[in-house]
Amino acid sequence: MILEDFPSTAVARTLSPNGRAHWAVKKQAREAVEWVVGIAIFEQRLYGMEGPVRIIYRWVLPARRRRDLDNHSTGVVKVVQDCLVRLDLIEADDTSCVVGITTEIAYEKGARRLE
Repeated sequence: MILEDFPSTAVARTLSPNGRAHWAVKKQAREAVEWVVGIAIFEQRLYGMEGPVRIIYRWVLPARRRRDLDNHSTGVVKVVQDCLVRLDLIEADDTSCVVGITTEIAYEKGARRLE
């Protein structure tokens, strides 16, 4: 799945574990992520997977600068995985289904996406 121009800096900052956003703002950010993921699944014609899966999150970012990778991905990744379960792409997001998660960063001038 490829999510272009995702996440916006506001959503990433709101869902970050270091974010101090109000619960209602966090809820709106989670719903925004759910809409983006749901539309991408539909448009890219993705189907559910059975059995153990290994998920690789590849962040493509516009500028090469120092980033705290776990903070960048923790909040957004949690919401994306919850969406994958809710939309029946994977059976569960626990260790019975997801046996590995890898996070990578790549840089591409002018691009922001999650693959």
